[in-house]
Amino acid sequence: MRSKQKLIRHRVAARQSLDTLHLIDVENLCHGTVRAPRCANLWGHYRRQVPVGPRDHIVVAASTPNAAAAFFVFPTNTRRIAVPARPDAADLALLAAVEPDTMIRRYRRVVIASGDHLFADLAECLHAVGKAPIQVVSDGTGVSAGLYRHCAELVRLPWESARGSDAPALAGSPTPR
Repeated sequence: MRSKQKLIRHRVAARQSLDTLHLIDVENLCHGTVRAPRCANLWGHYRRQVPVGPRDHIVVAASTPNAAAAFFVFPTNTRRIAVPARPDAADLALLAAVEPDTMIRRYRRVVIASGDHLFADLAECLHAVGKAPIQVVSDGTGVSAGLYRHCAELVRLPWESARGSDAPALAGSPTPR
């Protein structure tokens, strides 16, 4: 009887343990200009460079004016957080979405898709317990030194994925191929 209870507890724990938590600051990855084609292009590059499994938890935050363009691109099981259009609102919402203790306990990996400095403390906390996160940015996006220092890996999405076909090329930026 005791071994059956142990097996049930093990199965419950296995179901509760998710593989990867993806925290995605879509406005940061899109250089502030969020449009549906740009988000679709970005998400395609993201999936090719960062493994996204069926047991992963994806959390995306965007300001209310950008929510529709951003949110419909991501899979249906994505947690979407719309925030007021204020500086750092999406970052703070992503940080509040999952407690660090929960991240450490429930996820094998954490991916921080942003270059913003507000994620540096979280990255440091994860690094300290042996779960250094993976950082994802798009080319041309600044990378916080504090965040970068505590990440195991930096993945750069191509500039074209952030710019997309709907946005004009910026002076001095690479042109799409």
